[in-house]
This record gives sequence, structure tokens and C-alpha cells, in this order.
Amino acid sequence: MNIRIITLIALMSLIGCSDRFRYSCQDPANWESAECKKPECSVTRTCPDLLLKEKNISTAPVTPVEKKTDKKGDCK
Repeated sequence: MNIRIITLIALMSLIGCSDRFRYSCQDPANWESAECKKPECSVTRTCPDLLLKEKNISTAPVTPVEKKTDKKGDCK
């Protein structure tokens, strides 16, 4: 009895596994459609290049932060 319940729960959880996209333009199959090409996708901000933009942190320029040195005891 317990094995049947566990099997049933496992099968039901696999039913929800499929390729779903939040925006239709995230799906590579839709990239050639009119709604995923500029200027139409620019209005809704759903262009593939905007949705799938990869950020490579290791090659991003690093800007140093300047420290402000305050004199001790100079609280206002």
C-alpha cells in the first residue's frame, strides 16, 4: 500500500516536468516569429537578446571604490 502511494506521488510530480518559458521569446523555437523581432519586442521588452543576456562577471571591469578617511572624533 505504501509503495503504491509513493509511486503515485513520484509519477504525479513528473507530470509537471516540461519545457516552459515565462516569455514566449525565451523559447528558441519562437525567435523567428514577428513578436520576437524588433521593433515589436522592444515595446514589451521581450526581445531574446534582452531576456537571455549573459553576464560574465569575470570579464566585467572592476572600478575601485575610494575610501573616505574621516578624522577621528569629528562626529557631527
